[in-house]
Amino acid sequence: MSRTDHAHGDHGHGHDHGHAHGGRDDQPFDRGPIDPARPLAGQVALVTGAARGIGRAIAEDLAAHGARVVIADLDGGAAAGTASAIRRAGGDAAPLWLDVTDPDAVGPSIGGIDKVYKRLDLVICNAGVAGVTPLVEMSFAEWRRVLSVNLDGAFLVLQAAAMIMRDQAPDAGGRRGRIITIGSGAGEIGRPYLAAYGASKAGLRSLTASAAAFYGPEGIAISTVYPTTVGTAMWEGIGERLGPLEGRSAAEETAARSLLQGRLQESGEVAEIVRRVAAAPGMAFHGQVVWSGPHGVALG
Repeated sequence: MSRTDHAHGDHGHGHDHGHAHGGRDDQPFDRGPIDPARPLAGQVALVTGAARGIGRAIAEDLAAHGARVVIADLDGGAAAGTASAIRRAGGDAAPLWLDVTDPDAVGPSIGGIDKVYKRLDLVICNAGVAGVTPLVEMSFAEWRRVLSVNLDGAFLVLQAAAMIMRDQAPDAGGRRGRIITIGSGAGEIGRPYLAAYGASKAGLRSLTASAAAFYGPEGIAISTVYPTTVGTAMWEGIGERLGPLEGRSAAEETAARSLLQGRLQESGEVAEIVRRVAAAPGMAFHGQVVWSGPHGVALG
């Protein structure tokens, strides 16, 4: 059976970590010398929503810097294509079909990664969707669709990953694992047609802060990265619907966002910031919001 088959085909709950089950391994995990060009060498990373857009860019960047990346996405074919492209470029990647909203599947699927790789060092909670609907017209089904992916999904992935990380051996810096959520400034302000999306991202920020407070003492570094408006297919879809609702064309909406921040941010720029946080030593960036823009970063 291939590594990929194990990663999403094993639904057992047992974890073979190489240490006592149900107990913590406090013997430091030695990664050996760190190559500045490949600071994530040997680290096992899971990226959700990684088949395309920002998630794909993050996965490609992590792999280019040495990580062994699991490409998780609801679109299994696209996930396989992304993993194949990374391998052709010399990276290490495997696809994983994953519905982050399914509480019966998330834990076993992430447990399968641990069973294959014997470790889970880094998780990027990136899976997300957006809905553009006037609040008065929004159905409860649409509200739940956005919240279930963006917030419930992050909760399920974060919880399952932390269960593995808290028991595995710490690295030389004392860290057992790192989790990064991908937030949005939409969670800080209200827009009349992005109520569900904004609420999900506001909730994600609070969830991330709570998780950081809880798991920090256990040696799990947790933080969030906030991109600005990124030139992806998802944003193009938002712009096409949002602009006319606010009295602008899609092109005018994009131009307005570009004027506000200078230009649209590129997926690769977000990926670079995520990788810099991922590669930081010890508990660096723990509990922080990292604002990523086309002109640099800011901490919040």
